[in-house]
Amino acid sequence: MLLPKASLSALDFELSSRYQQSMLLGELIDINTNELPKMYKRLYQSSKRCLLLPDSYQPTPVEVYYW
Repeated sequence: MLLPKASLSALDFELSSRYQQSMLLGELIDINTNELPKMYKRLYQSSKRCLLLPDSYQPTPVEVYYW
């Protein structure tokens, strides 16, 4: 299931069922580090079997400047 573009944050998504595979692409880097445990829990709860998290990883927070 894909979220519509006009939807709220992935953190606010209401889970209606569990899926064989849950995937979050390119989103984790933009989530506040204090909210990451909540996001990981939501992903875990959404999946019956597999999680796919192709994303960037930075062990320490870095400020990103958007043009």
